[in-house]
Amino acid sequence: MTRRLLGIALALVLTGLGGLTSAEAAKTRIVVGLAGGSGVHAPEMIERFRELNPDIEVEPLIMSWGQFFDKLPLMLVSGVAPDVWYGEAGRALGWYEAGFTEDLAPYVERDLALDDYFFLDAAKDPKSGAWTGIPSDFQVTSLFYNTQHFLSNGIVFPDERWTLADLVDAGKKLTLQGADETLRWGFAMQPEYITAGWMLWMKLMGGGVLDQTRTDSRLMQPENAGALESMLSLMYEQRISPTPGVFGFAPWEAFNSFQDGRASMMFNIYAWNKSLGDVGMDQYDVAVTPMGPSGRRFTTAVPNVWVINADTTDAKKEAAWRWIAYQIGEEAQHVRMSAGAGVPVNRHVAFDFVGLPGAPENRQIYIDSYAFAGTLEENAVWEEYRLAIEQALLPVWEAKVTPNAALLNAHEKIERILHGVS
Repeated sequence: MTRRLLGIALALVLTGLGGLTSAEAAKTRIVVGLAGGSGVHAPEMIERFRELNPDIEVEPLIMSWGQFFDKLPLMLVSGVAPDVWYGEAGRALGWYEAGFTEDLAPYVERDLALDDYFFLDAAKDPKSGAWTGIPSDFQVTSLFYNTQHFLSNGIVFPDERWTLADLVDAGKKLTLQGADETLRWGFAMQPEYITAGWMLWMKLMGGGVLDQTRTDSRLMQPENAGALESMLSLMYEQRISPTPGVFGFAPWEAFNSFQDGRASMMFNIYAWNKSLGDVGMDQYDVAVTPMGPSGRRFTTAVPNVWVINADTTDAKKEAAWRWIAYQIGEEAQHVRMSAGAGVPVNRHVAFDFVGLPGAPENRQIYIDSYAFAGTLEENAVWEEYRLAIEQALLPVWEAKVTPNAALLNAHEKIERILHGVS
């Protein structure tokens, strides 16, 4: 952090109360870290919280997503981090293990009825049981499909009975081959993408990455190699999904190819509905992810969560908890839902979420998906172990190494990461 930015952060936390009225001086002042700015956090929610909590003074610390998390480590070690902030669940587990954030279990047990929420414990540490963060909403993965492509090919729209075999069969019918290149892909798979690609496929095929405590690798389970082999088959044998170097292979390209009709289906997160709406695409709908060969159904649900600074005062922690409770309450959830930020965590707004106007028509599937959703197996070293796996899998997608060889390489690397062995 530059001296100027550090000074700004220090000023936010250490500003004296001189010149304030007695009423203002009696307020508890909290700094709220709003990574992502107004695109993620509607300004009206800040003003409404102030109205409802006149005894709390909110000082927003607004930065872009990347800037906030670049600066946060130095703020944490310097003792000038916000009192409460928003970030990825994987990061939250790391902050908690490093001692920077609170276990929110006492607040949850005191104030919340878990039946009022979907998947509220998504950032709970399976090893310690600590509540390392509280989700504001989720990015739930679904199957996006082009309705016009299905109709023109006489294919029945996907539903909850669909299997991966049905997806492959439809993908073959939807793929259009030209003289020298593929004009339309039946399915844009994005194998490199953890959320809609390799981890999702492993779990659909009955495999997984870590054990239940997320402290040991499960990569050598045979189901994981089977998942990678299935993915390779879609690219090289079935030829319904692009290979490396072909437009549509990378995640951003896959979205663009679906948007402009060069791909008929893709797995992707809820937020892409807003992006499709922004460009005027409405000839599509969504369905739950298909069942795997054993009848297993799974999808990824990625939370961003609120955390509380462990190094702040008890009064500020209570005020920060009230901020979090507001963020998951019905009023704020309606605002977030209407802005297209994500799938709500509060059950009491589910009906209104399903009835939002515009595409997709079948929003109910996102609420249904909570019943079989899981996170990205986050832990305190999630970012490090995820990158190690993705690096090891790169030659698989190019068909340069076998799935078993790549998985053994990844397994050995992440075991060292998980157990702190250099």
